[in-house]
Amino acid sequence: IPFFGLAVIFDSLRQFNFAVLAGLQRNEAQSIIMLINQSAAVVFGLAALWVWGTAFSLAIAYASASLVGLVLVVYYLRQFFEGVISNFDKGTARKLIIDSWPFAITAFIGIGLVNIDIVMLGWLATPLEVGYYSAAVRPIQLLFILPMLISWAVFPLLSKRAGEAGEAVALEKGL
Repeated sequence: IPFFGLAVIFDSLRQFNFAVLAGLQRNEAQSIIMLINQSAAVVFGLAALWVWGTAFSLAIAYASASLVGLVLVVYYLRQFFEGVISNFDKGTARKLIIDSWPFAITAFIGIGLVNIDIVMLGWLATPLEVGYYSAAVRPIQLLFILPMLISWAVFPLLSKRAGEAGEAVALEKGL
């Protein structure tokens, strides 16, 4: 269980840093780090299964690969984070938290809506039936990938151009 927790922490921190890279429009660095991270997960996972062949070893391998990705992205962004503590402004942080809570709630509800069916089915059916249902639902969930990729690619550009003269009006008309 601790290694699953570490993997979640490492993945969350890595995703936060990927968001920083997206905001800085360093998508090539994000892609390279993601490729290395996923390759490490495959190599570590296969090695763990080959040597030990247990779920616990696979969890250790995944946590290790997540740590590799986190270390790479933090190393890449080290200059970006140099003045974070010394330049911290409580007013700005408070404003960001107040302005971003609707996005956090929306994300939480979205995660709940995507996964609540499996939880409810788990109360009513056998694990085998839940597994069949989960296997059938996964291809449908792949349909979420295309809109997500489009939003990841377009949002930083729209954000950058939203402040330019005339662009905000065009953006509002387009939406």
